[in-house]
This record gives sequence, structure tokens and C-alpha cells, in this order.
Amino acid sequence: MTPSTLTRGRRLLAATTATALAAGVLALAPTTAHAAAPAGGSTLQWKISDQFTNHFADRTLGGGATETADGTVSFVSGATSHDASTGITEVDYKGSVTGAFVMTGTRYYEVTVANPTVEVSANGAGQITAEVSSEQFQAQGPSSPPGSTPPKRVTVTEFSAGASTWSTVGGLKTLTSTPNWAGVLPAGSPEATALGITAADRPVDGKSFHPDFLEALYPGTRAHFYFTSGSDAKAPARFTASIPAAHSASAANVSTRYGKGGAISVTAPIAGRVSVAGLGSQNAAAGQTVRFALPRNLTAGTKRYTVTFAPNAVNLSASARTVTVKIAKVAASKAKVKVSKKPTSKKKGKAVVSVKGVSGGAAPTGKVRVKLTKGKKSKYVTVNLVKGKRTATLPKLAKGKWTVRAAYLGNANYTKRGYVKVGTVKVTK
Repeated sequence: MTPSTLTRGRRLLAATTATALAAGVLALAPTTAHAAAPAGGSTLQWKISDQFTNHFADRTLGGGATETADGTVSFVSGATSHDASTGITEVDYKGSVTGAFVMTGTRYYEVTVANPTVEVSANGAGQITAEVSSEQFQAQGPSSPPGSTPPKRVTVTEFSAGASTWSTVGGLKTLTSTPNWAGVLPAGSPEATALGITAADRPVDGKSFHPDFLEALYPGTRAHFYFTSGSDAKAPARFTASIPAAHSASAANVSTRYGKGGAISVTAPIAGRVSVAGLGSQNAAAGQTVRFALPRNLTAGTKRYTVTFAPNAVNLSASARTVTVKIAKVAASKAKVKVSKKPTSKKKGKAVVSVKGVSGGAAPTGKVRVKLTKGKKSKYVTVNLVKGKRTATLPKLAKGKWTVRAAYLGNANYTKRGYVKVGTVKVTK
């Protein structure tokens, strides 16, 4: 081959490569073989996409990541937080994969995805984030010179999941989902234009990885991660995330009444330490149930406690779940009215109004309405209790016998109680 022939060949290859960026149809050399992921390990197994497997065929793994024969990369697990009752999850995986396009010994560009994190919120919205970087070694035309992007944690793709999406297989809990593709980045949108996608019909049908992922890539490599034409080979591949199943402790929700207390019971699947936020920590043997006493003076309503289980076993991450405690209101004693100074037709009187709470609970607060009745005539007095009692000023009353009734209007912990007869007052002058 003459020097001029070699030069023409390189120009042709550069032109072919630039075209492939838009269409993603280059013929590739076979990928280098790597060891399969260790059986039974807690991993994120993900090909990224068929395009990544087939086009970025020269791949380098790091940080403990491994790869199967079909190009599925297994990232190994790190810290894990998973609430089995709500599905709220955050799992950090370790390892990296760098995929490069190489032809006839020349490295043209590469993309690296490292240390991915799988997150799922309470409403089932999921995302995979990762540290992403890229580099273009050869110019892909006048407007696409060599360059690179530094590592940056971004959202690579999004998906939908929920608590019921997780399944238990052997000693692992697994989540399998297909990330979003169509409609992610509408064609002609400001976001697409900002990413250098100027064609009004691209991405076709809005099919794309997350825009943050595209932005983290050097412009010359972005077209491999959104739809231009042909098949859906560029679509995000289905993934499987796994975490150890054995470390999820079980804990039931609690229903009790104000002043009664109760306990949160937690059963450890294996030996470890159980903690309940605000209530303390206890060591537990495998299968042992430990109890955490609830204060008797907790106000009525719904409380939520975070229960954490940290296994003693090495390499098993702690898990967390939420326990709901519902505390019902209770009835206080009927109000009492003790007249300390009788009213007359000319002078006001005094009376001590009191309401007794339940054992273990606080003395009632809130209002008590006192009703004084003689025949068809009634007078009312309202007082606000302080620690269960309050002195009330009784109005001037006409001569005769007055019936005294009282109603407790309740508060945050005690229910309302209607009028009950509590005594009489005889006015003689």
C-alpha cells in the first residue's frame, strides 16, 4: 500500500466513522472476553445498551466489575438501603466499564460508566445514576475536534418500580426493569437543541437516554445514545439489581391508645443489631424478636419510626424500613364542678372545674363548658383547663335551684364528652 493509498483510506475511515455516529451501523471487531460475575453475588447486571455492547466493542473493566459473554456488565454492591414496606431504595454499586470504538488499531472515542447507583422513591420513580466521562481521540470532521469530558455523576436513565416489583431468589432480592426510552427527549425541544441535536425530527419519537447523561458526554459520542434511524439497538437495556435478602428484618405496624404505650417488635433474620430511631438499639440473635417500648405519653395520631438492621455478617449492608404507630384518642373522666363560692342574685360565684385523664397520660387541657339551668332559662360559662383544672367565675343567678351540667370539648389526646349532670346550686338570696 502506498502512502497516498493509506491517506485516502484514513480519510474514508474518518468519514465512515462520522456517519456511524449518526446512524450507529458500523461493523465491529469482536469484544475482548471477560470473566463472568461471581455466582450468588449482589450486583447490578446491565449491558447499558446493545449499541454500547456492539459498537463500543473494546471494553475495559475496573473496580471489581465483570462481564458475561453477551456483554452484560456486573457491578458489585456497596452500601444498601432498602425499605421492604415502601420500596424506597438506594443501592451503591462499585466498578466501571469503559467502552471504546477501535478500528484497524486506531482508538476513535470511548465512554466510561462507573459506580452506578440505583434509586427508587416512595412513588415508584426510579433512576440509575453513575459517574460518566468520555473522550474523543480523533477528529470527526471540522466541527468535531478531539476532546473529553471529566467524570461527573449524572442520571443515566429512569424507570418505574415499586415495593412489589422486588422478588426474592435464593439469598437475594432482585429488581428487574426496562428503563424509559420513548418520549424522554422530545424532538426539536430546547433541551435537544442545547445538546446539539438540531434536526427537527430527532431524537425520533423522543427516544433517548436521560438528557443529563447526553450532556455529560463529549458531543461527538452523543448520537450513540438517542434514536436516529434503524432499530432500537440504542435503547437502554433491561437491568437486574440485586441486594442480599437475608438482612431484611421484619417489623409489624402498631395500633394502641393514648396513655397505654405499647411496643415495636422487630425480628432479626440473622444475628445483628436492631435500632429504632428515638427508642434505642439492641443486639439480636438469628430469629430473635426484640421489643422497643413506646412512651405512654405519646400524643394521639400517626407516628413513623425508622427501623434499621445491621447484620453481624461481613459484607452484608444494613437495611431500613418504616414502622407506622397509630395512637387513638381516649375518653377522659366526666367533668366535675365544685362550687367554692355560691353565686347570689347580686354577686358572682366561684367553682373549680376539673377533668381527670387516663393513667400514664397527661392531665387534660382544652375547654369545659358549664351549663346552669333553671326551668327554661340557661346560663353558660366556658373555661380553658390547665393541667386538668381551672377556676371558673359563675354568673349572678336568680333565687332557686339551678341544675349544673358540664361538657368537655376534648383535645389532641382526649375525645369530646357531651353534657352530663354534675350537681345543683341552690341560690337563696
